[in-house]
Amino acid sequence: MDLVTSMSEAFSGLIGVIVGALLSPSIEAIKEQIAKKRRREYLAIKVSCLLSLFVDKCASVAMDDGLSMGQLTPEGQRTKQVNEPDIINFNELDVDWRVLPPKLLDKIFKLPIEHERRNKKIQSVRLDDLEMRDFSDVFEERQFQYSIIGIMAANISNDLRRMYNLNEINYEEWNPVDFMKTKEKKIRDIREQRGKHNLEMFNSLNRSLNE
Repeated sequence: MDLVTSMSEAFSGLIGVIVGALLSPSIEAIKEQIAKKRRREYLAIKVSCLLSLFVDKCASVAMDDGLSMGQLTPEGQRTKQVNEPDIINFNELDVDWRVLPPKLLDKIFKLPIEHERRNKKIQSVRLDDLEMRDFSDVFEERQFQYSIIGIMAANISNDLRRMYNLNEINYEEWNPVDFMKTKEKKIRDIREQRGKHNLEMFNSLNRSLNE
């Protein structure tokens, strides 16, 4: 019996070693998946909340028509009532970017580049608008460009939250994204009508000159 018992115990021990060896990689893989999930969720929360703050600031700029209480300055000019948000430096965030899908990561890191481009578009209008004393074209362009960049940021934030099953941002009274979408469309419509009017004026002038 002692020999049989010893052999049984040895066999059981051997089986345990084999099972442990087989399960160990699986356990480590499961632990890594759990850790990776937590890193993804942490990144999604941190980045989406940062983007939400950025969206709010963009909406404030989109509201700014350069008038104070609906009035020009005593010099007859429009001036900033709200400063533009800083360009986000995502490299400063202590998160593991490698856990994100490449396409979403690309959208995130392209946002600061797009922000800089749209600032340059505003600046180009400012240079062209120096003769227009009230800077109305500058503020229209500023509202337009910050509506676009704000919507882009909101879309990225929503993508992150949906991908990792986070609750959507709840805007109780005023939705900055809806406001920017409305503002962008309104300015596009105004510019389209303005373009048609200018074309009609140009054609009318040409007809007068050719008569």
